[in-house]
Amino acid sequence: MTDAELARELSQRVQALERRVQRLEAREGLDAPATEVSEDEIVALLQQNKKVEAVKLYSELTGAGLGEAKSAVDRIETAYLSGA
Repeated sequence: MTDAELARELSQRVQALERRVQRLEAREGLDAPATEVSEDEIVALLQQNKKVEAVKLYSELTGAGLGEAKSAVDRIETAYLSGA
């Protein structure tokens, strides 16, 4: 499996898990922070050479720490550059 295929598969699995968590939160009446991240927004910032802003945006939208957000943005950037 290529890195791009792996990144795509992992992205799909994460999205499926996020949907499951959202359903559970709704069922239990929990008010969780927004976890939707528009990869388009992240890619747009990366295209403008604004990686720091992309990391901050990811962190704000997901509540992830900066290290986790940087890793996620790095994965998005790698997938984007590879044409995934």
